[in-house]
Amino acid sequence: MPGVQAAVIGRDGVIWQAARGTTEAGAPLTPTMPMRLASVSKVVTAMLLARMVAAGRIELDAQVSTYVPSWPADPPVTVRELAGHLGGIRHYNISDLGRIERHATLADAARDIFAADPREAVAGTRYHYSSWGYTLLGAALEGAAQMPYLALLDRELAWPIRIVGDPDATARWPAGGLLATASDVAQLGRLVLPEAGYLPRALLATMLTSQHTVDGKPTGVGLGWRVGTDAAGRKIAHHAGNMQSARSVVVVYLELGVVVALLSNERNTPSDVELAAGTLAEPFLD
Repeated sequence: MPGVQAAVIGRDGVIWQAARGTTEAGAPLTPTMPMRLASVSKVVTAMLLARMVAAGRIELDAQVSTYVPSWPADPPVTVRELAGHLGGIRHYNISDLGRIERHATLADAARDIFAADPREAVAGTRYHYSSWGYTLLGAALEGAAQMPYLALLDRELAWPIRIVGDPDATARWPAGGLLATASDVAQLGRLVLPEAGYLPRALLATMLTSQHTVDGKPTGVGLGWRVGTDAAGRKIAHHAGNMQSARSVVVVYLELGVVVALLSNERNTPSDVELAAGTLAEPFLD
């Protein structure tokens, strides 16, 4: 059967965690085995971005070409637009599926894979979900920090959170190429709560406020995180992922201080991963 991990974290730490099923090799899955995060990797990148903004190392409204000299300055695109899927960069296409390549830097990956492709829209004019946009955002972080993405990850998300990169997915680390446990993901989610002290409150507000297109339409995405309410009207920040051998979600109940993470090693399983996560979290939300 598919392997599934889940964890729930409250204000005082881990409340509950469990694992069921098997690894892809058929061994029993345990709560401490790293699993593919798929697009939940994007909120990891968003947290790194916010930390660097707080430290004054990168500016949200700066042009990406400021930090990635190999990226064309025209048409322009900002760091903030990339973080909110407003950059007009294309998403994966069929030729990208199963791509296994190793690149020295994320800027190299952007140049080799999608820099020459037409834009989906003028930056800021239309929400267009883009994993390659997050590869470019990761390249901007590398350029601003003057260090590799995984080294930046180790510096800004130190123990006890342990997140690593799939060595066969160097181009996709910031968007969908990271691995961690459900407990690690839940602890990451807790960092968007003010009491965690990870980010200044004003920056948290920016991260958790929907961006808008230039004509005023809300996108439902701040900096990486999707923001809204659940079926019961509770304010949440969340993100899900789905790819070959991976299904993932993290949900932060912002007013209750509870975070739930669910990871599976089978695509589309569970099909409604947000509903499954909410069902797991429900007993802990009183």
